[in-house]
Amino acid sequence: MSLPVKETSSVKSGEINYTKEIFLLALIEAKPEEIVTYEQLRHLTNSPVSSSNWMLKWAVRQMLLKHNIHFENIRNVGYQRSASCDLVKAGKKSIEHIRRTTKKAGCIMDTANRSELNRDQALEHDAQRGVIAAIHAASRKQTGDSRVIGNSDPKVFQ
Repeated sequence: MSLPVKETSSVKSGEINYTKEIFLLALIEAKPEEIVTYEQLRHLTNSPVSSSNWMLKWAVRQMLLKHNIHFENIRNVGYQRSASCDLVKAGKKSIEHIRRTTKKAGCIMDTANRSELNRDQALEHDAQRGVIAAIHAASRKQTGDSRVIGNSDPKVFQ
């Protein structure tokens, strides 16, 4: 005997799957540097689409995980398929975000009053603070020439 399934929203699961598939197909067909606009997606699905649409976010994530294709959000416009040369910029942007986040996390960790921590808590605090400091140090902008002298790979630094 099976129990009746109660729909938790006004949208049925078949409609959700169909909408997700439409988003995936629209993103797959995009060429590098092409923008898939919210307006185009609205015409395809006959429903309003914005960057906060969870099904669209799911489709963009699936494109990255399953198809190895990255899309960048263009505010109030849509999603742009990244060209290979743009991924370097995305990597730099991610590193800058990590640097800012670890700087803030370090400041938060430094506000702890160590006299209020027991021995185990103090050890855990120190370990976490050390990891945060290491990540922050690794994400800082490098100054000077960071090339390694005597690199055996002839393709590097030519």
